[in-house]
Amino acid sequence: MSKNKKGIIKNLCFILIIFLGIFTIIASGGGNSVSTKSKIPEKKQPPPKDEETKPPTISIISPEDGATYQTGNYLTFLGNAKDYKGKVLSGADLVWTSSKSSQPLGNGNIIEQVLLPSGEHKIQFRAKDSYGNYSAASVKIKINQKEDNTPPIVEIISPSDQSQFNAGEYIGFEAQAYDTEDGYLGQSYGKGDVSWYSTIDGQLSSETTFTKNNLSGGKHKIYVIAKDSLGLQKTSNSIEITIKNTPPEAKITWPPDKSTYKEGEAIKFTGTGFDPEDGNLYGSHLQWSSTGYTNGTFGYGSELQVDFLPKGTHTITLTVKDKNKGLDTDSIEITIN
Repeated sequence: MSKNKKGIIKNLCFILIIFLGIFTIIASGGGNSVSTKSKIPEKKQPPPKDEETKPPTISIISPEDGATYQTGNYLTFLGNAKDYKGKVLSGADLVWTSSKSSQPLGNGNIIEQVLLPSGEHKIQFRAKDSYGNYSAASVKIKINQKEDNTPPIVEIISPSDQSQFNAGEYIGFEAQAYDTEDGYLGQSYGKGDVSWYSTIDGQLSSETTFTKNNLSGGKHKIYVIAKDSLGLQKTSNSIEITIKNTPPEAKITWPPDKSTYKEGEAIKFTGTGFDPEDGNLYGSHLQWSSTGYTNGTFGYGSELQVDFLPKGTHTITLTVKDKNKGLDTDSIEITIN
């Protein structure tokens, strides 16, 4: 091969090497003259927040918004407030105020014998729960100078104050409301209005006489509000009744008492919880525990399976809790070898 041909081949190889180098730089995104698309960074999700509690639910039952009274009338204020878990709030955490008074009117879900001066009042009912959350409700009422129209008279005839009843028991309620101008008040008389209220369950009825068997467990303050045909209201003295909670029934259905298992073997536990008021109970209302387990509680619910109980003799207990905190337990003994 001539020297010219060898030179040409050598030059071609040199050019090819340079070309390949440039191509490699371009392909790899190097060089200042080559623009490449940057990757869009993935959007990071914010870390999950801790569960936030909700403010209390609150309502004013009495007085009604827009109600009118006369000077000298003793008023009763009633409200309901519960935290986000349904616990009834009471006492100093509940405050009543009036826009025409620099001092609170009182505390609690019911305050009685309240005298207000004439004029328009904005009544506020404020609640604070154990988590530090606040809620407020308000109504506007008017206190007029006393005129010829007199407020009605209302009293509770039954049940008696401090009565006690079992959950689910039928209770007879009777009240009498009379107005000088209108006569007897209530739906059956076709004049005025009569309404029953409970500090736990709210409004119970608008009849002067009725029966009820589904009041919640606990101590209820019961009172009646009577309104005449001109809108003047009067609240009865309150009574207190107690609904005694019937505890639930716990039953372990598996395993049998005195059962034996090997260490690490999966053991199935089943049980039931029944409450006369709430019916069948599930989930966190059923708690399983063992005397031989370090943490005590090892699960919840009507059925679970575990394989981590240590060797030894275990007293297994199923604890059932109803919605009114009534308790019952059932226990068995098992051995793990």
